[in-house]
Amino acid sequence: MTKNHESEINKLIAEALKGERSDWDVFAQSKCLKGSDDVPDIVVYSPSVPISVETEFAPASNVEIEARGRLGKAIEESSLPIERAFALRLPESLKEEDNVEDKIQKITFEFCLFAIVRTEVQRGPRDGWEVTNVSGLAEMILKEMVAAFEFFQHGR
Repeated sequence: MTKNHESEINKLIAEALKGERSDWDVFAQSKCLKGSDDVPDIVVYSPSVPISVETEFAPASNVEIEARGRLGKAIEESSLPIERAFALRLPESLKEEDNVEDKIQKITFEFCLFAIVRTEVQRGPRDGWEVTNVSGLAEMILKEMVAAFEFFQHGR
């Protein structure tokens, strides 16, 4: 029997991201997309750029589809579309891990990023997956927020 479910892990990751950046608003499975009942696993805002984080236990056959499907959609309370979405593959072993809340900062997971660049969707890395932890994810989210803001301000 599984001890840890994806929704519980999402809440722990959201709390850990909030701990990394207190100026962010971070929500786990609580914000609907406009005109839909779909709920992203995690949404991060700062100051107003929404970024989606989708999670799934490995082998995570649908997580890329879910992340890519968030692009261009807005959260109910916002008029801004999601232009960046991370897909995280959580380790299968996490389902049976004890005291996950005490270990969430150190757990590594695989990820890729989908971004709308001008009018096309790009995946990074192009092939395969990168590996990070919550702190690394927070740094990448910040980097993507800055890039989105600069593009909005300067068009580059």
